[in-house]
Amino acid sequence: FEGVHVGFVRTAIISEEHFQFLLNDIDKIFKSTNEHARLCIKMSLILSRRLGLRPHELDLQISDVEIAGSGKVCIRRDLKSPSSHRSLNIEPFLMENEFKSFCSFVNTRKHQARQSKHQSLFTLDPRFGESIDFQKLARICSELFVGYQGEPTPLYQLRHSAISFLQVVLFGDDEFIELLTPYS
Repeated sequence: FEGVHVGFVRTAIISEEHFQFLLNDIDKIFKSTNEHARLCIKMSLILSRRLGLRPHELDLQISDVEIAGSGKVCIRRDLKSPSSHRSLNIEPFLMENEFKSFCSFVNTRKHQARQSKHQSLFTLDPRFGESIDFQKLARICSELFVGYQGEPTPLYQLRHSAISFLQVVLFGDDEFIELLTPYS
């Protein structure tokens, strides 16, 4: 392949322990912001980690989420390709406490938005529709991951970790699943 540049994909698995460090550090890093913004940041990171969402796919509207039954998140905007449009069940991927917290969060957001389905799900202020800047959040989280993992780790690796964990759950034995994933 003379003259052809072949790139590579850097990948890292973010352990559950490091992910929990990240969630805990959100309160410290964003201590000057309001509780609503910190909760939105945490909920968006949980969705990214558990559902394998790309950072730009976190720019969800309230209408993109349905929490009845096992819940669904519909990814439909800013897509890489037409096949990126998808609807994902939430409950099978979130931990039980995360699912309950997420449902409560969505119900609160619907009330705060006064039933406006087109308001952003993740905002900096509950009264206004100013969305979280996910590029800025990605930079901050990447810096935190360097501290935990000792190497450059972009936020995008939450997606890769989710996909890797899903493969282990689908094809691993019970002992392997409990050893490597947060699932049992």
